Amino acid sequence: MSVEVTLHTDEAGQLFALSGGRPLAGPTPLAALPALPALQAGAYDEGRALAAALGGEKLLALLDDDPDRLLLLACDAEAEAVPWEFAALPGRQLLACRYGLLRLVDRDAPPPGNGGELQFVALAADPLVDGQGQPREGYRLKLEDELRAIRRALQEGGKALRGFRIAPTQDALLKALERGPAVLHLACHGNVVVTSDAGETAVLLLEDADGGSDPLPGRDLMAMPSRGVLRLVLLSACRTSEGQSNLARALVLDGIPAAIGMQGLFPDDLSDELAANVYRMLLGGHPLGEALRRARLAMRRRPDVAGLPVGYAARGGWTPLPLAGGRPEVHRLGLPGACSLPQEVQPPRPILGRNGELHALARLYSGGAKVVTVVGTGGVGKTALAAAFAERFAWRWARGVLGLSFAGGEVDAARFRGDLLRGLLGEQAALGLAAAGPGAQAQAILAALRDWDGLLLLDNYESVLQALAAGARDAGAEAGPPAAEGTDLAAMRALLRAAFVDDRGLRRLCQETPALQGALPAFGSGFSLDDAIDALLAHCRTRALVPELLAAVRKANPGQFARHFPGAARGAAADEAAGVHRLVYQVAEGGARLLLTSREHPAGLPGEVVFPGREPLPGLRTDPAAELFLKHSTRARKEEPAGRRLAADIARETEGHPLAIALLAGEYDRSPVAAEAFLAGWPDELDAARREGLAGHHVTFAAAFNRS
Repeated sequence: MSVEVTLHTDEAGQLFALSGGRPLAGPTPLAALPALPALQAGAYDEGRALAAALGGEKLLALLDDDPDRLLLLACDAEAEAVPWEFAALPGRQLLACRYGLLRLVDRDAPPPGNGGELQFVALAADPLVDGQGQPREGYRLKLEDELRAIRRALQEGGKALRGFRIAPTQDALLKALERGPAVLHLACHGNVVVTSDAGETAVLLLEDADGGSDPLPGRDLMAMPSRGVLRLVLLSACRTSEGQSNLARALVLDGIPAAIGMQGLFPDDLSDELAANVYRMLLGGHPLGEALRRARLAMRRRPDVAGLPVGYAARGGWTPLPLAGGRPEVHRLGLPGACSLPQEVQPPRPILGRNGELHALARLYSGGAKVVTVVGTGGVGKTALAAAFAERFAWRWARGVLGLSFAGGEVDAARFRGDLLRGLLGEQAALGLAAAGPGAQAQAILAALRDWDGLLLLDNYESVLQALAAGARDAGAEAGPPAAEGTDLAAMRALLRAAFVDDRGLRRLCQETPALQGALPAFGSGFSLDDAIDALLAHCRTRALVPELLAAVRKANPGQFARHFPGAARGAAADEAAGVHRLVYQVAEGGARLLLTSREHPAGLPGEVVFPGREPLPGLRTDPAAELFLKHSTRARKEEPAGRRLAADIARETEGHPLAIALLAGEYDRSPVAAEAFLAGWPDELDAARREGLAGHHVTFAAAFNRS
């Protein structure tokens, strides 16, 4: 059941409200009704005129007698432009918060079909650059908050549905709308533009493959779904239900049973609440009118917002969704694409001030680049940029992104091969190849990569390049500890004393090293550490096992080994780095896509492109750098406007160096100095930090580090 009210405007601009052919209200001068800005400024006062024009007490009596308490408005073209959702009742309440309110599109909804598992398709877009290619560094939509709230609502619904998030492109949307039944959730910017050929046109701002703006006209969206695929569309985008180009209404006219759009500018920070409440009620078996009423009720403290969503339905299109009980699959509602990154390679969320660089990186790969190395000084944000790129664009490759890091500084070729095998072939296959030699493992990796459509991210690759360079410098100067007869016994004794606390550690070393197990009988009971060292050295020297002993100690305690035999340690590190670099070179030579970050450049790989170009990655621009300081500093956020002025000053003085900004933010939170005096000595601190050959960003970081 429902109460259907027809709103008709005559030639004189007088509005009449009728229900069942009987008048409820009118004539009401249409021009006298408040417009959206006035309603948002004073919803409860201005909205009383709308309630009166709908029938006032007569309408309320009909709605109170209706079992579904649902109002359906059938509007002519003139009445359609009125924001009826802001109609207000006595007692400071919106009519649409007390009763369900939908706008009726006079056509029959298509039948629900033969059921089947409901598909929930989500697309979330917020382009990195505008139509002219300029970075959009202002306010960013809180898309992840919205999708997270939706996922929670679907998970708790307990219905058999499959939710997935698609790439933010028109091609991905077209492909996703091939099969149903489906609910489509579009979260993006919306607008109404005027064109010479089509007049007013609703536009949704999607993205191209590189994160650039790609406007989707409403008429193109209407043509995408096959007939009967969509049961509901929620347009979480501004201005999608207003004017002649009313997109939500047009979708229902074109055959979709129901759609929800926004009149005016809907605040982004409430998008998650609106969507979650609508879907929670729909999955609970409620009809659309009640679901939308409950969502408005949740926003009742914001009457300027509660009336912005507009629901449209064909006849019968507001009935509950055809759902069966079951377990929802919603794990694919996260960022589209597979992205496996280690703990050391995680992007800041959100990443500030790097939209232009993210777009430029994407364009490099679109232009055919296979190997890209992001270069810049330490702490300038290379890892953050690469990680953000990996998360945002993983959908571009069927196998997504696999990330590995050399941030620990120590390069271990065997561990690198093992991590690659696990990422490419899985844990079980990697275990099966664990006992294989380096050559066999490398061949397995190269074979897997031939058919692997993904991006391999290698972070902090300067660790590999620096180890190679150090090994080259030391070649011939100190080739490592000589064989048994030439080894410095005093140095070996010092190494063993430093590496082991007592004789039990030496015994364990021999037990775990096959070549040294023969020394165990030489250890007498009650031996001191020095006694055990003498026995082990005697055993190894007489049997030419000193190299094996040194190799075992190097593996057990690399730090002490490097301190006592620095040349040998550097040589070993260079060997490890050479093993890694040789494999990476072969990977690049085979045509795999690579993204590296490195302070040193170039890496010397086939087809390598250095990013951003001749100059290293710059710091952040002033505005995002200031926002970064405020994000890190609790004190500055509380001290308006002094804190914001200090943030801008620090952004300029540090040249936008992210790590320097973070260090200074922490120092400011601990400092008793007033904001106005915090940078008083900064020029002198920069002068003190300067060293010959030290780049500007290094000087900035050194000064910030010294202060913190």
